[in-house]
Amino acid sequence: MKNVVRSFCAVFGLTLLIGAMAANAQSPTGGRGHQRGGNTDTPRPKAESAAPRTNPTSDPIAAINSELPSLKIDLKLSAEQTSAWIAFETSVWEVRNISLAGVKREMAARAQSSASRIAAINANPPSALSFLALLVDEEQQRAAAMSDMRLALKALVEILSADQRKMFDRRIALAQQEPLGNS
Repeated sequence: MKNVVRSFCAVFGLTLLIGAMAANAQSPTGGRGHQRGGNTDTPRPKAESAAPRTNPTSDPIAAINSELPSLKIDLKLSAEQTSAWIAFETSVWEVRNISLAGVKREMAARAQSSASRIAAINANPPSALSFLALLVDEEQQRAAAMSDMRLALKALVEILSADQRKMFDRRIALAQQEPLGNS
């Protein structure tokens, strides 16, 4: 009877080990970039790593920005395409930076203690008109940067091959549904 229990425990333990190995094989370390054939070891710009994080599912530009490093590798761009890629990538970063500036402003306002914030508002209330003007200016800057991004994207798409365009479109759409880092 002891041998039967030992055999059962050994088979059970071996089954758990095989199951764990199979699960690990289906989810490689490094996240979704490896599943797509991308290289997640691509260094990120320092400004991006120090920037406050926004929810990628609520910020489509953040999702595109996260997709760019692995997408660039997977597209296997030619020399001619690389310059158009850089223009597009730079335009995405510009839009992202404008969005992050608004997030930073909001975070700074919330970082003050509640008592000091209330005291400051009571002593010298900010002009609602100047606050709204700031928001309008941020939105206008972002709209202009988005327009530039659209032009850069149009120039890039025009020189991509049909297969590259198909991959590009699929990956951008997928990034909107499953942003990197959320899987």
